[in-house]
Amino acid sequence: MQRAMDEEIEAIKRNNTWELTDLPKGHKTIGVKWVYKIKLKENDEVDKYKVRLVAKGYKQEFDVDYKEVFAPVARHDTIRLVVSLAAQNSWLLFQLDVKSAFLYGQVPNGELQSSTRPDIMHVVSIISRYVEFPTEMHLLAAKRIFRYLQGTSEYGLFYKKGEKSSLVGFTDSDYAGDLGDRKSTSVYVFMMSSVAISWCSKKQPIVTLSTTEAKFVATTIYTCQAI
Repeated sequence: MQRAMDEEIEAIKRNNTWELTDLPKGHKTIGVKWVYKIKLKENDEVDKYKVRLVAKGYKQEFDVDYKEVFAPVARHDTIRLVVSLAAQNSWLLFQLDVKSAFLYGQVPNGELQSSTRPDIMHVVSIISRYVEFPTEMHLLAAKRIFRYLQGTSEYGLFYKKGEKSSLVGFTDSDYAGDLGDRKSTSVYVFMMSSVAISWCSKKQPIVTLSTTEAKFVATTIYTCQAI
C-alpha cells in the first residue's frame, strides 16, 4: 500500500497539482485524506492496491471559502441526440453559455465536439488494456489504427434534415474474449435516422459462465443506457 501512496504523490507532483504558499490571512486550510481500494482478481487474490489523495471539499463554506461553482457539461450522447432531433424537425440550434461550459479553453468557430469514433471504439477499447505494459504487437496494432484514422480523417456523423426516425438500438457481446482473465466484452449502439448517437464497447466486470450469461450482462448495460 505504501508503494501505491508513493506513486500517487509522484503523480501529483508531475501534474503540478498544487503550489506551496503561505496561508492568506482570514482563510482556513482544507484537509486531505487517503482513499484506499484493493482490486481483486477472479480468484479473490490481490491484483493491485489503488490509492487516491483527495481534498475534504465538504469543509468549505459557500461565500466564505468559495463563491463560484459549475456543473459538468452535457454528455456527448445527449448533444448528439439533440442534434439528431433538430435535423429531423428542421429546428434551429443555438449554443449558449460557452464560457461557463468550457472553463479552460477556447472553442474554435464551427466546432461542435470531438470524441472517439464509433468505427474504432472496439479496437480502442481492447488496445487500451495494454497501455501500461505494451508489447511490439500492441504498438503495431496502435500504428495500424493511426494509419486508418489518417486515411479516414474526413469521415464523420451526418444527421440529415427531414429524416423521421425512432430510436433504434443494438447490443451484443463476445464470450471470454480476453484470454487473460476470461472476461467478455459488451457493445451497444443507438441510432436515430440511421446515424449513431450513442455507442460503447466495454469489458464486463465479472466472469460469465456461458454465452447466454454474457449476453444477459450486455443487455443489462444496454437497457440502462436506453432508459
